[in-house]
Amino acid sequence: MYIYVETSEPRKAKDAARIVGPVMRGPQCMTFYYHMYGYTMSCVVIYIRRQGSNRLRPVWLKSENRGRVWTQGQISINETGIYQIIIDGVRGSSYLGDAALDDFSFRRGICKQPERTTYYVSSYKGQVFQITSQPSEHSQYTEEFRFTLEHPRGNPNEVPYFIYSRESSGHGFVSTTLDLYRYRNFPIDIVVLNIVQDLQHETRKIYLYGRHKYGVMLSLDDHRNVNCCRRDTIFSFYAFNVTEPGNRSTSGCTPGWYKFNKACFLYYFQYAAKWSDARSFCHKLGADLAVVNDAMALRDLAKQRKEMNFDDCDLYLGLSGQLNWKWANGNNVSTTYNMWGPGEPSGDGECGSFLNAISWDSAWKGYGWRWNDEICTNRNGYICEEPLAVPHPLGLFTLSGVNGTIDKSPRGLTQAVFSDISLAPGPFGNLNGSFFFRGNKNSYVKLKNTGELDARFSIGVFAWVHVDNSSGLIYKYEHSNYYGCWMKVFFLKLGC
Repeated sequence: MYIYVETSEPRKAKDAARIVGPVMRGPQCMTFYYHMYGYTMSCVVIYIRRQGSNRLRPVWLKSENRGRVWTQGQISINETGIYQIIIDGVRGSSYLGDAALDDFSFRRGICKQPERTTYYVSSYKGQVFQITSQPSEHSQYTEEFRFTLEHPRGNPNEVPYFIYSRESSGHGFVSTTLDLYRYRNFPIDIVVLNIVQDLQHETRKIYLYGRHKYGVMLSLDDHRNVNCCRRDTIFSFYAFNVTEPGNRSTSGCTPGWYKFNKACFLYYFQYAAKWSDARSFCHKLGADLAVVNDAMALRDLAKQRKEMNFDDCDLYLGLSGQLNWKWANGNNVSTTYNMWGPGEPSGDGECGSFLNAISWDSAWKGYGWRWNDEICTNRNGYICEEPLAVPHPLGLFTLSGVNGTIDKSPRGLTQAVFSDISLAPGPFGNLNGSFFFRGNKNSYVKLKNTGELDARFSIGVFAWVHVDNSSGLIYKYEHSNYYGCWMKVFFLKLGC
């Protein structure tokens, strides 16, 4: 039997589909495979309904993007009477949530081996916490620890708990409430918990603490008796295989970023975006889409990506063009280090991504991670890059009577035009040592960026300003496709 949850139009968020199985009797070990690949994944729930009862007992649940792979699932049904299996599929927030189940089989008797899942606890600077079933998709979150829990064994007296990625007003991270109404925060799994320590297995206690300002914190430490940091314990349970992350190459980078060579890199998987939107997001972080222009950089990024367990997703790079491909820093794609995949660029699109297509294209065998061209409106994850080293000036304008609006940087390629300004006295008694801006919106110097000016990471402006009791714009940078920045003088009061 093959089951497919279709989430395209006219389906809407929270729409549900149900399949009711035939009448069955006695204990069974049910196995199947599921495929759940999409950034707004649906939620699939499997229930047991006893004969003569309307109560649905959930025994299996999955949501979240699980990657482009088929994964085996199992359900242990420990029922002696007559029952039916019911499968529900609930649509997420968009069409990117198709799910499939296939290759069902049943074997008499309960499953011999318990099914377990490892969960990852991460936080944004120790403030906002989340739980995921894979290493954090949103890598601005830093991993705190990971733990393993068992799924229901099919015993009628079990109390199922649902794991949520985020807390909400209706439930916490761990709850006995099955909430399928909040389609942006479906439960990610169903488990059974050890509220008391299991002396037969090595377990460790996990605490959930309430914090009025930041919400619930998950911790391995008991803070109840710490006078300086007293918190309210909301809930606690024991888990298997609790581990904390070892040292990572993050020195000098913001938490969640990874250091390679002289830059910090952020992998962003959580919300797919078009190439232009991905670049805008990187800009908001003071970064840009990554420039990955040699084999060593590709190798380092691929290694980290594998550790994050996201081998099968396209990731946008700062690469665009068609006949003449360029990096986001304005450099042409190297012909010496050709890192294109086999047959690439194939003319599919004008934006570059980071890809290993071996799982569906045998031509990629032996190539590993390479560049790939694709349509810029495709929605993918992406990699942002922020340099650690301070670069040479991108454009340098002394704005003096001698140099005028000539770019004095090493490259000297950027053009500038001035509007309604004149020469004025400058530092060190130079009568024509500066430009005079008249303090209105029409008086400024404008830099024309035709692709050679790489202002990805920052714009530093050092100005000697002679205040003449007026306010106005003195500096303006624009790009044809993006907002720029400007500098103004706001006159308040002499001496302030």
